[in-house]
Amino acid sequence: MSMVAKRLFTTQSIESAKKILSSLPKSNMDQKIKDLLEKNADIAKKYNLKYTPKTEQEQLNEIVEITNSFKKAGEKAFEAMGKAYKDVQPIETKTVKDFIPEYTA
Repeated sequence: MSMVAKRLFTTQSIESAKKILSSLPKSNMDQKIKDLLEKNADIAKKYNLKYTPKTEQEQLNEIVEITNSFKKAGEKAFEAMGKAYKDVQPIETKTVKDFIPEYTA
């Protein structure tokens, strides 16, 4: 599991989400998307394509939301395993003597 994924999984607050966001490499993807829409303005107009980059606050909220969904998914999986194995009893311990009475160790 990557360090970013580990930090995402343990993020609980906006402050820790800010640390994650600041540690990610900066990208010029917003500008690339805008340029692409400008170059293909006829297609963008035909299909009503628009692009609005997310604000930093929206990105932080999304990180916290993803973290909370990870936590909820983990809790649900734990509950599902508990329900699936609630009737399972431990296997009785047996030794070689139980299968071969004349065996002496």
